[in-house]
Amino acid sequence: MTELPMRQREVLDFMREFFYENDQLPPMKEIAKRFRFNSANTAFEIVRALEGKGYIERNAVKKFRFARVLASTKKAGQA
Repeated sequence: MTELPMRQREVLDFMREFFYENDQLPPMKEIAKRFRFNSANTAFEIVRALEGKGYIERNAVKKFRFARVLASTKKAGQA
């Protein structure tokens, strides 16, 4: 995994917080609202960058989810 720029790290952290509180990832509009982006497209571009770096992935119906590789790696490191 590559090191993330500050904004990508902040968005990823927000996505994790939102997930733990709501049991789903935030909609792009929610990310845009939280970070005061002018449009949801800016949020989408950041999320796509996170996807490209392997932090999130798409499921069978093309919705974003946290990458399983990271989740299994984290669990192994905690044991």
